[in-house]
Amino acid sequence: MARRPTKPPSTSPNKVLVIFLVFFVLTNIGTAVWVYTAYKEKDKWDTAAKDKDKKLKENEQTLEWFKYQTHELMAAVGDPKFYDRPDAVKTWKENRASFAKEDKSKGAEGQEDSRFAPEKFKNEEGDQAFFDLLRKTIEPQLGGYKDGYAKKYRDIKAPLDDAINTLQKQLASEMKKNAELQQAFVALEKKQKDARDDILKQIQAGNSKIVDTRKETTDTMNKLILQNEDLRKQISDKDDINAKAVGELSLKITNLNAKLKFQEELSQSPNRFGGGDPHALVLDISTGKPLWDTPRAKIIRVDESGKKIYIDKGSKDGVKTGLTFTVFAAGANGRAAGELKATVEVIRVEDGQMSLCKVNTFYDADGREIAVTEATPSKLFREGGSALKAGDLLFNLCWGTHVAIVGIVDLTGAEVKSPAAQMDHLKEFMRHLEHKGMVIDAYTDLRDGKLVGEISNKTNYIIRGQNATKLKEGDDDARVKAINGIISAVRGQAQDRGLFIISGENFAVVTGYRRPGSADAVQTFTFTPARPASAPPSKTDPPK
Repeated sequence: MARRPTKPPSTSPNKVLVIFLVFFVLTNIGTAVWVYTAYKEKDKWDTAAKDKDKKLKENEQTLEWFKYQTHELMAAVGDPKFYDRPDAVKTWKENRASFAKEDKSKGAEGQEDSRFAPEKFKNEEGDQAFFDLLRKTIEPQLGGYKDGYAKKYRDIKAPLDDAINTLQKQLASEMKKNAELQQAFVALEKKQKDARDDILKQIQAGNSKIVDTRKETTDTMNKLILQNEDLRKQISDKDDINAKAVGELSLKITNLNAKLKFQEELSQSPNRFGGGDPHALVLDISTGKPLWDTPRAKIIRVDESGKKIYIDKGSKDGVKTGLTFTVFAAGANGRAAGELKATVEVIRVEDGQMSLCKVNTFYDADGREIAVTEATPSKLFREGGSALKAGDLLFNLCWGTHVAIVGIVDLTGAEVKSPAAQMDHLKEFMRHLEHKGMVIDAYTDLRDGKLVGEISNKTNYIIRGQNATKLKEGDDDARVKAINGIISAVRGQAQDRGLFIISGENFAVVTGYRRPGSADAVQTFTFTPARPASAPPSKTDPPK
């Protein structure tokens, strides 16, 4: 039997399915990988887009910041093109209102603390610097900002340009003058050089001739030189004589001019007594007779200790602390009666009509000074009954007056060994007078004996110090003579003018001056009171 031909092997359906499944799985994996990669790229694109949007917004904010700064400067300059754009002006004002804000909060100590706190453009580059520029420079220069600047730089620039043009013209004119002067200087310099060269040639030629002539005439020249020296000596002697005569004449002229000036001022002097010839009244104030003055105030109350009083003058009368008064009892005619009771000093101005004073010194019925530390009411009543009481009158010799000081005034009691020390003590006394409201018209400089200032028709008193003496060996006699000469001369002027003359020590009493001391050593002045005396009329007074 014949065999059947063999069939080719057929493909199994399971194998095809496996291949298909493998291919499907691979396809899904590839698709998943592709989708994952696509989504990842999309996240990157979204992040980049957001970053670009943020960067774009920041760039737009920065652009707006620069635009605002430009608008601010254009507004300050006063650019007409800017002000012709209402939308730009409106945007500028809105941005400025948000930017130029300040936080005014209370600090730790309760004080207001203003700080820069913008609502817009915060943290932009240069925000604080631009805010300081607005507040500290632009606004002060343009008169401040309300709904706009009060002034514009364009308005300020025009007058400055005019001023610059004027100055430039002046500069050009001065430069032209300078150039002309430079040319003239060069010409003069050349002329001077030519003249100098010519003179040098002449000098050289003359020197040659002189040398030749001297060689021939040496003896003659020597004789002429001797004669010339003798003539010079004679001329010098005559010059000394002439100078002395001229000095004497100048002194006489000066004295005559001074006397003429005194006579002219005499008619205007407030110290001249009408109807008679004037002469000096030498006063010793320690007598307590206020013939020279009228009451300036009165006591309205005395404290229990009797060492502090209240007076009826205050700030409206010009009273100040340190002002001093002398105290007398009141007479029936409204003037002083009896002897000097005390000197007092203002220590506090209570109000416009009252001041508190302390007592510096008491005086008994015999005119003796009693230290305040010793002054009790019982002691005063026992020795003279001069205790202070309401109604007593107060006087001040010097308040607002003009004085002149001549001679040596040293109230410290210290030993003086040099003119400089004398001058220091005099200046201390002068400072005391000025503190009391006095004007010093003239004083003696104790270092060289000269009178500083002058006695005028406003001078009221002459404070007559001590005569000068030689302090030690080698002291300048001329200084001593000059000081004593001024004392004598001023005394004569005082007689001509009818001025009051008073010693420095007495004047110190009425002005409240106290010597330096301590609480354990009270310093007082020692002098004996005397009646006021009038000096006789000057022999040089003109006839009536």
